[in-house]
Amino acid sequence: MDDRKVFGLKRLELAYNRQLIYMIGAILVALIGIILYIYTIMNYSTQLLLVAVMLFVVGVISMMNIDSNMKDISMKIREM
Repeated sequence: MDDRKVFGLKRLELAYNRQLIYMIGAILVALIGIILYIYTIMNYSTQLLLVAVMLFVVGVISMMNIDSNMKDISMKIREM
């Protein structure tokens, strides 16, 4: 392997690891939304309900976007 290919693989590996960290963050946001939703069921508050649903939806949408990016990166790694 030449240096350019090794550099490209390392760059893609670092990008993949960064996406994993982002995925963990998106999962945490979705979990916070679920916990807030459960808390809101016990103590009904419309504002908290809206925040909980928004956090959950944002977390899920972020996870789908990050998963798409991770698939693209893994396809590029396989091509090299």
